[in-house]
Amino acid sequence: MLAYGEPIAALEKPKQDGKIRHYGVSNFCPAMMDVCESAGHLAANQVGYHRFGRRVERAALPYTRSHGIGFMPYGTPSPSSRSAARRQLKRELRVPTGRRAGRG
Repeated sequence: MLAYGEPIAALEKPKQDGKIRHYGVSNFCPAMMDVCESAGHLAANQVGYHRFGRRVERAALPYTRSHGIGFMPYGTPSPSSRSAARRQLKRELRVPTGRRAGRG
């Protein structure tokens, strides 16, 4: 595994010199953020997030909250992912094929 603490430690110098204000990471899990936090404080973790892809709520989001790290969600469902999400929702609701969810 990459030593995430090394680049974070390297970012602390320009931060202390006033050349940068903040730094963060993207798509890091709690274990990876923990390594980073041992070398310096992360300002944010940018993670893909939308209403049908909420895996980050189980681990990454609670970690960022408890450690004072900003949470920056990105992404919106594309038309194809909306179709996939609609199919998944129909399966969960057990809507018969050829019928629309919410319609009699």
